[in-house]
Amino acid sequence: MQINKLLDYVNATIPQSAPLIVAGDFNDWRETAHQRLSVDLGLIEAYESRHKKMARTFPAFLPCLPMDRIYCRGFRVAQIEVMAQRAWRELSDHRAVIADLELD
Repeated sequence: MQINKLLDYVNATIPQSAPLIVAGDFNDWRETAHQRLSVDLGLIEAYESRHKKMARTFPAFLPCLPMDRIYCRGFRVAQIEVMAQRAWRELSDHRAVIADLELD
């Protein structure tokens, strides 16, 4: 399981007190990775922290699944949005998530 490799890497190389950002396409429709990242690493999902739900980003033309996420610790989410404009949708089959994070 890839999430285990990520958790092992973070736990072995990054101090628990260090700020951390982990972002990307998680293909996590059952939210298994979400639970592990939240509980095991103490990360918050940036969009969920502001909107009380995760951003729907896939497929780009009619998003219904929350695949793309930004997790962080040691940061405050100042702004976050899903890029829904046509130009962004033409770049990928996923919608991009962009955040303005401020170091705590």
